[in-house]
Amino acid sequence: MIRLYALRAILIVLSVACAACALVSAPATLMTAVMVFDAPGSERLWWVWATSLAILSVPLWFAGGAVLGWVLHLRGWMLASLAVTAAPLIVAAVLWSVLFD
Repeated sequence: MIRLYALRAILIVLSVACAACALVSAPATLMTAVMVFDAPGSERLWWVWATSLAILSVPLWFAGGAVLGWVLHLRGWMLASLAVTAAPLIVAAVLWSVLFD
């Protein structure tokens, strides 16, 4: 019983961290996604649109991880819910350390 409460508390902390990351990354992704269309004629290239949409999807990774984590938790998959919720945070931390180190 204590393990269930501990896992639920960890899931709550991870969900709050995902929400914070989604809110913090939203303005940066909006500004960056618009900047990919800087060059003249770039709005006609498909890979520029794909890059822009990939950049815009970053806050959705955090929101999706938190929501899917709670869905798995309600289904009884406690450890899988923690892994799914922590995955976007781990990927963001690794990318941050690679890009800005």
